[in-house]
Amino acid sequence: MHFSFGWLMRYLTLFFLFLSSSVLFSQDVYFSQSDNLMLYFNPAATGMYNGFYRGIAMHRQQWAGMGKGFVTTYASFDAPVYDKRKNKNKMGLGGFVSTDVAGWSKFKTTQVSFSASGIVQLAKKHSLSGGLSLSYIQKSFDLSGIQWVNQYDGKKYNSSINPNENTNFPTTSSLDVGVGGRYEFQSNEIAYDTWFYQLFTLDIALFHLTQPLLQYTPFTEENYKNRWTFCTQYLNDFESNKLGINIFMQYQQQGKFQFIQGGCLLRTRFKQQSHITGLMNYSVLSFGFIFRHTGFLVPNVRLKFSYFEIGLCYDAFLSVYQYTTKGMNAFEIQLTYSKLRQSLRNIK
Repeated sequence: MHFSFGWLMRYLTLFFLFLSSSVLFSQDVYFSQSDNLMLYFNPAATGMYNGFYRGIAMHRQQWAGMGKGFVTTYASFDAPVYDKRKNKNKMGLGGFVSTDVAGWSKFKTTQVSFSASGIVQLAKKHSLSGGLSLSYIQKSFDLSGIQWVNQYDGKKYNSSINPNENTNFPTTSSLDVGVGGRYEFQSNEIAYDTWFYQLFTLDIALFHLTQPLLQYTPFTEENYKNRWTFCTQYLNDFESNKLGINIFMQYQQQGKFQFIQGGCLLRTRFKQQSHITGLMNYSVLSFGFIFRHTGFLVPNVRLKFSYFEIGLCYDAFLSVYQYTTKGMNAFEIQLTYSKLRQSLRNIK
């Protein structure tokens, strides 16, 4: 009885999802290490750093213990346009590609985004930027791997039984626009034997300005609601010792959905002398926790060396109801490569 009831629930879920005349509301994917994926959260962050170019890759596997779960892959690249006469960045160009695949139905969301920013220096150590992004979003699904209730022969599931269900649906796509603004304060004093670095950022962005409408069947549509994003970060590497701190917070609102998280990481520096140039290079080890309002505690550890940084985190759901929350955890890994302008400024 339990076996057949499970197939009945699957069938009813698919029935109401694909055959009912309704409008669904889509929710964008999220990441735990959000402070390192700012192109996804604000186009104004494009190219706003002290370097030649930057590449970021991320892989996230979520809810692996509950069937197929969610698998998200992200890759971005951006670079500043440098003004040699004024010795500062004046704009940034970049973009990212992301894919998210969910469940046995292989519900897949692919997004390709291009962004540009304009950067204005308000005063020494103070900068302001505005950004614009243009994205192509495609969604598709494949029901060929679904087990239907009418393939149950009374004793067990029988794949040879024709379910007489339509398992092939066309892909649907749309164009989307996002805008954002970013304020940044940056102060540093980095030489051969001294180190002091301070960073404060404030971001606001609005995505899905066009609120695109995606249609899967003649009866089912999916609406992208506006997504507001607010982010802030404070990073301080203290001059008097090898310790530092990285604090960041993020709030997102999309339709009736909210996403709130914050992180606090301690940083410790290791000084290494180059055998070729004799200059000092620094490696930074960060470790701490990210907190999410939905009840997740995320241990996070990062190691920055040379031009690379690797970050690992694990989303652990905190609940006394261990049975109902089993399998809802997630694992995320990110790798950053940033070609900086000066080797002594290998900091952020």
